Amino acid sequence: MNRRAQSYPGVGAAIFIPAEAWERTLAVVRTYQRESSEALVFWGGMVTGEAVQVTGVYVVGHDPQGGTVRPTPSETRWLVRRLRERDEKLVAQVHSHGGSAFHSSGDDERAASFHPGYLSVVVPRFGRGVRDLQDCAVLEFDGGGFRGMGVEEAARRVRVLPLVDERPGGFRARRRRKRGWITSIASSLRARLTGPRRHSGP
Repeated sequence: MNRRAQSYPGVGAAIFIPAEAWERTLAVVRTYQRESSEALVFWGGMVTGEAVQVTGVYVVGHDPQGGTVRPTPSETRWLVRRLRERDEKLVAQVHSHGGSAFHSSGDDERAASFHPGYLSVVVPRFGRGVRDLQDCAVLEFDGGGFRGMGVEEAARRVRVLPLVDERPGGFRARRRRKRGWITSIASSLRARLTGPRRHSGP
């Protein structure tokens, strides 16, 4: 295995994000919200053909910095080391703004990577009221700069999907229905044998 040796697919690739990874990212962002501070989280992943699959969320644990965020050299070294240990490539960064979601000149200059296809997600209002990726700005480095995706493009290319998907009506669902049916029969028999329950008190 050497997933890191796979070349990035470049601009226009699809990226798949487990819903659990997105929820954990939002939880970290909201932790910094209490300090009125921007937050920064990274996503690691692997290239699968012409797509990218997010497989890791990296929380560098930076201190609150208010209206800016920049990891320390120590935090950056930790990120690089963990990516190597997990055999993952750096595929995206997620950071928050106190107001609207956009890329400032500082965001452009201080991005963690500049490979074509690198994704930058900006979460507005320190994450307050944000639920879906559609509430955020999604930008992609195209070789010359970070270009914002429109809502339709982001919805088509950047997909948040559950890690666990269960077919409706499968074995577990049938077991739940069976337990409910047994409980209903038991309650009916109990009522016939003991009569209706009498309420005590006034």
